Amino acid sequence: MRFKLDENLPRAARAVLAEHGWDVHDVHEEGLAGALDTVIRAVCEQEERILVSLDTDFADVRLVDPVTSPGVILLRPPDQSIQSTVSCLRGAVRLLATETPRGALWLVARDRVRVRRRVG
Repeated sequence: MRFKLDENLPRAARAVLAEHGWDVHDVHEEGLAGALDTVIRAVCEQEERILVSLDTDFADVRLVDPVTSPGVILLRPPDQSIQSTVSCLRGAVRLLATETPRGALWLVARDRVRVRRRVG
């Protein structure tokens, strides 16, 4: 799988995904830090990368196109500490073993994952 980490994620998030052998890029290394959300979303679609973020601006399921979107994983930890964020990401990793976020928005809290798909 291929992921792009948004600018608000700690470096430890990369390690969580990389330990599974997945291809991980982040917006900082690509000069996209501070870019508009629409730009980040378009780059993810072009590169076929699942976006991982804490930014609730990516939570609009109407903007997740089931045809073109590789998916969005929105982490919702109880606080934005590194430990809480990584714990949420590990919850998503467990689900990634059996499911794909293609065309969906995953809302990942510490103890649950909600999957939303575009309607209409």
